[in-house]
Amino acid sequence: MESSKNKDFSGELDLSKIKDFIGQNKKFIFYFVSIGTILFSIYAYSLPDQFKSSAVLKVNSDSSSSQSIQQYQGIASIIGIDVSSSSGVSKSDLALEILSSKSFIKHLLSLDDFSKQIVNARGFDNETSKILYKNSSVIGYDFLEVHEVYFNEMLDVSIDKRNFIKVSITHVSPIFSKSFLEFMITELNNLVKNQDMEEASSSLNYLKLLLPNTKDIELKNSIAELMKSNLKIMTLTNIKDDYILEYVDHPFLPQEKDSPHRILIIIIGFLVSFFSAVTLLFIFSSIKEKGRESI
Repeated sequence: MESSKNKDFSGELDLSKIKDFIGQNKKFIFYFVSIGTILFSIYAYSLPDQFKSSAVLKVNSDSSSSQSIQQYQGIASIIGIDVSSSSGVSKSDLALEILSSKSFIKHLLSLDDFSKQIVNARGFDNETSKILYKNSSVIGYDFLEVHEVYFNEMLDVSIDKRNFIKVSITHVSPIFSKSFLEFMITELNNLVKNQDMEEASSSLNYLKLLLPNTKDIELKNSIAELMKSNLKIMTLTNIKDDYILEYVDHPFLPQEKDSPHRILIIIIGFLVSFFSAVTLLFIFSSIKEKGRESI
C-alpha cells in the first residue's frame, strides 16, 4: 500500500515538474510550434487538389474462351490445341493484372499520348477547365516513367468478396480522371476481346482442316463441339462491347476534391512541432545538467 502511494506521489511530482518545465520555456515552445505549424500550413496549401473518379464493375460471365472450351480440354490437347494456360486464371485476376501492367500503359500510349497529363500535371484551372503543367516544353515521356506515376499515384483497384471490381483514378483534373478511367476500361475489354477473337479464329481454321480427315466418330463429334464453342466466342466478341468487364456503376465527374486533407496536415504539423520543441528542450536541459555535474 505504501509503495503504491509513493509511486502515485512520484508520478504527480514528475507531472508537475513537466508542467513547470513547459511553463518556464513557453516562449520557446510558442515560437517553435508557430513556425512549425506555419511551415506545415504552407506545405498543405502548396499541394494541388486531387480528384477521384471511380467505377464498379463485374466480370462478364459469357466471355473468355477458357470457360467455353474447359469441358473439352482433354480432346483439345489430343488434337493439338492448348487451353490449359488460361484455365487456372480467373477473369477477375486477369483484369486486375492487365490494369496494373506496364504493357497495358504502353498499349494505351500507342493509342493516345497522355503522358504529359500524367507525369507533367501540377494543377487544374477551374475557369478554363484546363490542366496546368510543370514544364510546358516537354511533350512526351517514356512509358515506364508514365507507368510509375500511374501505378503509384493514380490507380486504385480492388476486388471484394462478391467478386465486384472497384477501379478509381486520381488526378489534378476531374475531367481527365473520368475520361481516362473510361478509356482504360474500354481498352481492357477490347484487348481481351481481340485476343479471344484471334485465338478462336485460329482454332476454328485448324479444326476445319482437321475435321474432313478424321474418321473416328467420337473424335469427329468432339471436334464439332469445339468448333461450336469457338463460333460462340467469335459471336460474343462481335456483339459485346463490355466483353470481360461490365459496368455496375459508371465513372462520374467528381465535383469535390478527394485530397489533400489540409486541416489534418496542419493538426499533425502542430503536434509534431509541439513534441519536437519539448523533446529538444529536455535534451538541452539534460546536457546542461551533465555539464554542471562535471564541473
